[in-house]
Formats: sequence, C-alpha cells, structure tokens
Amino acid sequence: VLAAAPRDFKRVCDHLVNCGAAAVRARFADPARALHAFNAGVVVFDLDRWRRRRLAADVERWVATNAAADPPIYRLGSNPPLVLAVGEDWARLDPRWNCMRGIHRQHPHNTACWRDAFVRHYPGGAKPWAMAPADAAALGWRFPRRAACAADLERRAERGEALVALAAARAAPARAGDASDAALDAARGDRLEALGRLAEAAAARGGGGGAARAAAALAARAAAPRAPERRAAPSFPATARGLARAAAFLDEHGYAVVRSAAAPAECEAILGMLWDWLEGLGTGLDRGDAATWVDGRWPLAAGASGAIPARE
Repeated sequence: VLAAAPRDFKRVCDHLVNCGAAAVRARFADPARALHAFNAGVVVFDLDRWRRRRLAADVERWVATNAAADPPIYRLGSNPPLVLAVGEDWARLDPRWNCMRGIHRQHPHNTACWRDAFVRHYPGGAKPWAMAPADAAALGWRFPRRAACAADLERRAERGEALVALAAARAAPARAGDASDAALDAARGDRLEALGRLAEAAAARGGGGGAARAAAALAARAAAPRAPERRAAPSFPATARGLARAAAFLDEHGYAVVRSAAAPAECEAILGMLWDWLEGLGTGLDRGDAATWVDGRWPLAAGASGAIPARE
C-alpha cells in the first residue's frame, strides 16, 4: 500500500512498539517478523489501495488504542501507528531516498549512502541550517543560514508590496468609473506613496540595482498624472493557487480575466504573462529585474493592506 525507505538498523519491537501489548498480539501472530521500521518522511502511497483498506481509520484506531493503554503501546509520534496499520503491506525504497546522518550519533546503514543520497535527513534537535557556517559545512550543508534567508525574503516582500500598491492605485479610478481631476490626484498621491516605499527599500539595501532604477523611472512618470486604462489580463490557469490569487486581484480592480481549464504552463511562461501585465501598467522596471523580486512567488500574492484572499 506504500513504499518507504527502510530503517533496518532499528527493530520495531525494541525501539518503536511494545510488541507484548495485547492489542498488538491480537493483530499480529509474530510482531517481530511482521513489523518493519521505515521512515515516513519520504513515502509513496497507492491511494486506491489505501482507501480500499480504509487504512486512515486503522491509523486512527491505533492512536485511540494507544491513548487508552497503560502502559502505552508506543511513545514516538506518528510513525508507530502507521507501521502498525500497514503491517507487511509495504515496499522498500532505495535507502538513498532518506539517508540520515545524525549530529551526535551515526548509523553505518544510513551514512554509507551519504555521498550519493537523493534526500539527506538530519534527525534530532541539531539542524545544520541553525548552526555556525563552519560547523554546517562539515555536515555537507552548503546553503545560507535560516536568518539570512528570512532577511532576504523580507526585503523582497517589501519590494513586491510596493509594486502591488502602485498597481492598485493606478487601477482605482478605472474600477470606480470616475476619471475626475480629484480622483486622478488621489491616485497620483497613492502612486507617489508607493514610489516612496520602493525607493526607501532600495536605499536600505545600499542604493543602486533594479529597485533604484525603478524608483527613478517612477519618479519621472509621476510628474504628470494620467488616467489609467482598462487592460485585459492574460489567460491564467485556474489550477495554480498563486495565479488564482492574481486573477482575484485583477477581478477586484476591474480587469477582464480569462480562466483556462488547461494544465498550468511552465513557470517561466506564467511569470512572463504576469510580467507583461505589470509592464503594461508602466511600472518602469527593466525586464531583467523580474527574477530579483518575483523569486519564485507570484508578484501579486500580497497587497499593501495584507494578503489578497483567493476567490472561488
């Protein structure tokens, strides 16, 4: 019913399950032979067989049985009830799909696959992404520390919010159907506020780069207010959650959205469509800047006043 990376170094009856418990003996004639340890972090499920055997309910029964047992049948989280529910109905994956290397203890069965591992698993409380770079490098970790990644994402989010605020300000008069001087002045003020946020973000990073060029271009455009045009958005696949949020944003601000039931296109093509739309609003960004602020996230996923709700 599933395939998983085995844990042959760990005997179920010694480490995971109290095989002497009455409930275990009632289910398995020889628990030590029938039960095998595997890691549930990388698992492939046969969902049809899983449903036919009603194994979700079986897992829940083991959880309830354990909660009522004294002493408990098992003590370690979610893995033991899955092992008990599946029994012998599982297939072995190559150990390289979950190759473990503990910080304080090593298991030769797992560390032998470390160099050629498909997935490296760091068990225990000590994680390399929270360690000093030199210590993390000794464990084969070549990526930035979590704090550095979080700071970079925060800077990118600030820049994205400023761009979305600008787009919303330009769309506001068209949505309201009011192109009066007062409405245009209000929209211009919102655009200048968004511009200021964008320029501040660029200055905080030391100036220069795409954000600074964008701020300069927007400042030149803001000198003369103009009525925003109603533009048709590109076709967005309805199956991509991020694009659904973008479509909801466009709907809210008066743009025509064409939804497609086709499978989502490749990421580059989708980002290209979104970029074309933003370019049409006249943000003043160079096309080469797309990757510096999109960064794998849809550019319209968050607004100036918070997350944009996805709409069915």
